[in-house]
Amino acid sequence: MDAKAFNQQYEDLVAQPPVKIGFRAHGQSLFYVKRETVLAILRLSLKGSGLLRETHFVACVRHSFLRTLEKEPARRFLIEPNEYPFKFRISELSREIQREWHYSPCNLGHWKYDTIKFGDLTDATLDLGDMLDQINKYGTAWMERLTPAESLRQIKRYGEDAYCERIWVEDYEAFLSKAGMPSETIQ
Repeated sequence: MDAKAFNQQYEDLVAQPPVKIGFRAHGQSLFYVKRETVLAILRLSLKGSGLLRETHFVACVRHSFLRTLEKEPARRFLIEPNEYPFKFRISELSREIQREWHYSPCNLGHWKYDTIKFGDLTDATLDLGDMLDQINKYGTAWMERLTPAESLRQIKRYGEDAYCERIWVEDYEAFLSKAGMPSETIQ
């Protein structure tokens, strides 16, 4: 399958249906915002992706009040996975994983993603349909689980005190303080 045919299937099967339930498309990525929580389905082209005829996807969750890694206010659509504290392979969004999950640092490029090698396919309908099913069934559940308080708790407990984590902790503490919830009680 060539890139043009794959892109058309992606558009028809993955990009368009979520827009009907509130997702917004930006480039080839999708974003869903509920209150201050942002779910992003990022489509990535990594080095050599075009030549290898493959594309990559990662699901990410962040909160709109978090600053960027340059400590600037966040823009509407952040397409760099490193800007998100929580990154997941779309294929692993299931409810079972959610029960066992805890934050695992995957900062500055050390994150996992799903790959579709469309060059090896004649039809990507099955792969793309599975992806959309995972997003529809479990994407918003991750948004609901990762409240600001839970996000802070996870990063403080399981983080590695990386530069980006220090920014996120500072921003979560400031947000929770304004909301009247003392962050000292979050372990």
